[in-house]
Amino acid sequence: MSTISTHYGQWISQFNWSHIATIRLHYKLTEVSAQRLGQRIISSPKEISRLFYSVEKDSYDNMNHMHLLLESTNHTLSRKDVAQAAGLSRNPKAISFIQEVDSKKAVSMYTTKYIGNPNVYYGIEDKAYY
Repeated sequence: MSTISTHYGQWISQFNWSHIATIRLHYKLTEVSAQRLGQRIISSPKEISRLFYSVEKDSYDNMNHMHLLLESTNHTLSRKDVAQAAGLSRNPKAISFIQEVDSKKAVSMYTTKYIGNPNVYYGIEDKAYY
């Protein structure tokens, strides 16, 4: 981990993340498509008040995946909930992983581990701004 990724992980660990999820699509995510996906999720009617995303390269091919930290208000999110929020309801398997957060620090450090490397996209979205 670089110094910037460590500091970024420490900063986002202060938020009340409730879920961690991973999105794997059949096409390569770009910086713009990742940002649009994050904006679509946060502006959905689902009870998601904040999200952090990072897109990193897969180690075994030329594709990538998107990690999400989600702050949900009042309920547990399912794979179907996140797929609907992301506009992926026809392909809920694109949400390849979802779990409630046990340790905010651990998931924050995990999702920021490659920040500072080339071709790593990341951002934070807050429903208060939508």
